[in-house]
Amino acid sequence: MLLGFALYYWHQIKQIKIDMLAKTNELNSYKKQQQVAKATHLSAEAANAAKIKYLSGISHELRTPLNVIMGYAQLLENKTATDDPNHHSFQLIRTNCEHLTHLIEGILEFSAIESGKLRVQSDVLDLKQLLNHMGHMFSLQATQKNLQFKYHINENLPQFVKTDPKRLKQILINLLSNAIKFTAKGCVSFDVSYRYQIATFVIKDTGCGIASSDTERIFQPFERIQTTASNIPGTGLGLTIANLLVELLGGELKVKSELGQGSEFTLKLMLSAQNPPTTSDEFKVTPEDGNHHKILIVDDIEEHRTLIQNILQPYGFKTWVAKDVSSAKKMIEKHGFDLMLLDVAMPNENGWALAQWCTEQNHPCKICMISANPRDIDPQRHPHHQAYIAKPIQINQLLTVINQLLKLGWDDQNSQPLETSQPKPVVRIKRKDRLALTELVEIGHLNGIETYLNTMYENHLISDTELKQLLKPIKQLNLTQFTTIIGNHDKK
Repeated sequence: MLLGFALYYWHQIKQIKIDMLAKTNELNSYKKQQQVAKATHLSAEAANAAKIKYLSGISHELRTPLNVIMGYAQLLENKTATDDPNHHSFQLIRTNCEHLTHLIEGILEFSAIESGKLRVQSDVLDLKQLLNHMGHMFSLQATQKNLQFKYHINENLPQFVKTDPKRLKQILINLLSNAIKFTAKGCVSFDVSYRYQIATFVIKDTGCGIASSDTERIFQPFERIQTTASNIPGTGLGLTIANLLVELLGGELKVKSELGQGSEFTLKLMLSAQNPPTTSDEFKVTPEDGNHHKILIVDDIEEHRTLIQNILQPYGFKTWVAKDVSSAKKMIEKHGFDLMLLDVAMPNENGWALAQWCTEQNHPCKICMISANPRDIDPQRHPHHQAYIAKPIQINQLLTVINQLLKLGWDDQNSQPLETSQPKPVVRIKRKDRLALTELVEIGHLNGIETYLNTMYENHLISDTELKQLLKPIKQLNLTQFTTIIGNHDKK
């Protein structure tokens, strides 16, 4: 019996040792797996950080020369008449620069979303106004392709909702533009319904469609599905960005499609109804000439300093230039300025440091930051500047910012260069046409304006001379002058 008990306990102890050894090996294996996973995670993070840094660097390097090319293209285009043989060439340079800028922006947008650096902002949006703009904009684009465009919003849709206005607009533009782009004939429809605070957007087309095996791939970055419409240009990022933005907004995007039979995209978002935002009377100022104001341009690249000087010179501003932060500080101490146009990336001290120095020294000048990397803005530095512009610079955007910061009180009549002070021409059109064109101006839809004007001409609502007169500022990208021409002068 004693021998039996001894053998039994010996076997038990041996089994315990075997189990403990197995557990130890399992624990060691788990630790190794954790170490491998951690190393893989760190490696992926490092690769992602390197990719973002590389893309940001590429963006900066591309935007820097684009700023000079596009800036002078705008200046030359604005200074030449539409019948000048060179005008079309300048216009081509400018539009191709814009196309390159949009391609760069799309890649950076995707990178920012993918790395989790893009944040949505919640704000009150006039949803009906946005949808009306979308419907009007894309009905004109559809008309250009001889497509039928059906647009309907549910009567239960609230006027104001809470969301990120910029991102919602971006999603809808990507979906609607894709529908029109890939539809050669037939119809594109846009329906919006609302129930239990859920807005449902349905975009349906009769285009080339998508094979069932490809419906998942269309949301993958840089994917170009092989269809009969494969010759249509694009980067393959539109739907990817739209889908990622939908996820950021907490929504859902689904697609139903059949090859050769069209596609249907359904977007669902929670958009809680809001009360109308309170409005306050805007501060009104008396218009004044630019030559009452001193502007300092700080940029380490001479071509950029000269470009901005050339843009501002016709408006009579007194301009100074500095190539670095050190010389800029001396000029600020000596002269004092009303406004600084300050480049962000400069050697030694950068633009953010100079902006912070101005705040600490209590210099009252307004500051507009200018950068070739539109995503290097730091929320913690907001108190040190009042405006931010990305390169390549859009002249109208720059002038709008200057008008706001210096409170010039420019309106459509006096926001033109000083040497063009002769009376502005006026074209009288019907009120409904003027309101429709004004809406297109507000969203900057140049192709839509041109299409609308040509339709008016075909319907004998304006003469050939009036058409040319109205198209001239549109070709020159001068929406301010166009608004002045149509003014408030209605036909009886």
